[in-house]
Amino acid sequence: MAAPAGEIKPVTNSMLFLTQINAQKPVTTLDKNNRSVGVIIKLEVGIHIYNTLPGLSKQDIEFTGFEDRGVGKDSTRLLAVSVVNNGEVSTDARVRFELTNKSTGEETKLPPAAITMLPGAKQVLYFHAPASLPKGKYLAEVILDTGNENDLKVAQKDVTYE
Repeated sequence: MAAPAGEIKPVTNSMLFLTQINAQKPVTTLDKNNRSVGVIIKLEVGIHIYNTLPGLSKQDIEFTGFEDRGVGKDSTRLLAVSVVNNGEVSTDARVRFELTNKSTGEETKLPPAAITMLPGAKQVLYFHAPASLPKGKYLAEVILDTGNENDLKVAQKDVTYE
């Protein structure tokens, strides 16, 4: 493997594919008309490779927007969170989403999302709040966790379900 020619970038990424090439005999089956069908199954695995120049370590994923997109076709409430990686390196993060009913204090947690972002990358994450939530005022909260050494980032938005 060699680094790409031309401009040296602080972070590059590529894929390494490992493919099974050994000869196999087809798995044959007969259909109801006594015709033979042969199938060969081969395995291919892709490995994502990141190359980061030495000395770079700054991780900085930030929220850039938080929108209530209203009720979707499936009757769920769609909330969109925009993030950008302003750091120097590829960064992994877990994004958690919670809705808190302002009247009762009842919390609704949605399944977390795992993201990986290259430097300069922008991404929009969508969360579907259940249609079964009672009407009322809610505090929507998104928590971005990039690991032990970094501060948690939090975005909040008031949402009213009618």
